[in-house]
Amino acid sequence: MSSIIRLLPIAGLLLMPVLHAQTTIEFDRITLEQGLSMNTVNAIVQDADGFIWFATSNGLNRYDGHSITIWHNDPADSQSLPFPRVQVACMDARGRLWVGTFGGGIGLLDEGTGTFRNIRRNGAPHGLTSNYIRSLHTSDADPDILWVGTNDAGVCALDLNRMEFLTLPPLPQTAVIHSLVSDEHRNLWSGTSRGLMLFDRSAGRWLPFALSDGPAPQVFATARDARGTLWLGTDRGLMEWDTRARRVVRIFTYHPHAPASLSNNQVWAIASDTSAGILWVGTDNGLNRIYTSSGRVDRFMHDPLNPRSVAHNITWALYRDRAGDIWGGTYGGGAYRIDRAKETFHHIRVDPGAPISISANDVYSLFEDRLGYLWVGTDAGLDVLHRGDRKRRIYPALRFGAFPRIPRSFLEDRDGHVWIGTIGSGLSLRGRI
Repeated sequence: MSSIIRLLPIAGLLLMPVLHAQTTIEFDRITLEQGLSMNTVNAIVQDADGFIWFATSNGLNRYDGHSITIWHNDPADSQSLPFPRVQVACMDARGRLWVGTFGGGIGLLDEGTGTFRNIRRNGAPHGLTSNYIRSLHTSDADPDILWVGTNDAGVCALDLNRMEFLTLPPLPQTAVIHSLVSDEHRNLWSGTSRGLMLFDRSAGRWLPFALSDGPAPQVFATARDARGTLWLGTDRGLMEWDTRARRVVRIFTYHPHAPASLSNNQVWAIASDTSAGILWVGTDNGLNRIYTSSGRVDRFMHDPLNPRSVAHNITWALYRDRAGDIWGGTYGGGAYRIDRAKETFHHIRVDPGAPISISANDVYSLFEDRLGYLWVGTDAGLDVLHRGDRKRRIYPALRFGAFPRIPRSFLEDRDGHVWIGTIGSGLSLRGRI
């Protein structure tokens, strides 16, 4: 049998991250003050040595955890960064860094010399089709192919062995290629300004998917989670896509009167956490953590009075590094890293507007039963909480009547019944929940 627990009254309830209520996370910021070349960060990637690279709208930045090294464009130097605005960056299977710029094509960094091999559109029939690059992608399934998504000329594929572009069929319709991701069958899924498109490698053709009736939503971000599920960040919320059935199976959207909904429908970035079933979602107004199994959403908003809040409400880029840390790039607020070491406590107190609260802030006793329910004895009586719930569980059989009798100790017997010792009102027996 479980032991009796007795506690002195404390103000509110302070718990380790079990109930996920009113979650507090501290964010480490990297901005102009830390040496970042610009506070608009479009993409983030980590190299084999552990350095974090920030693609900004004014240069490429390498961060070693303490200092920042910057690569700028020099129009007089053909081996400098190809263009000031770096839209995207990625690592290939050989550990080399590629950048895609918005106006100067793509570039391959030689870290030994600090110079770039730049590839621009030159009108060749089998060359780069545009200097305006929106997305880059490599995959374990195709380690020798660099996929290049452009702003105005479809998708290109660069053979990294021969350094030659492959011939691809044209897209079914002109579209901005916002994002690219491969699946386990070597197929390429592309998020575009006209919905979702699939390049079927075996058939050698593009297949468009509108995702909804009427005009197709824009798909800004595509990401696969630990289970292989494809998630789409659109201008109509976050969509879960079934790659086999080829249909949308779930949508997370913003609801003005639902604090636990997505914070905004404009979804710019997605990162899958190392914990299965958790997604980080960057929107046009707030960062969101989504527990995909339960559908619960935690929001994180910028607070100008709190330097440890998320750096900006517009997150354009999200990236999970090899240690499992999540990095974000914002529009005007620089970059940030989620400080997981300080994601320690969750405060649960009287708050009618919170997803979960308690009936009084003076807590006298706590008890967790074998089913994971947390019994909380307060000045106002008894609250029962559960880690999977978003609010207090209240059952008529658990109420203490018109006059609260303070639960001071608990004991669970072999049959799962909970005995409650109260202050001034004797012993009470409550059945299973």
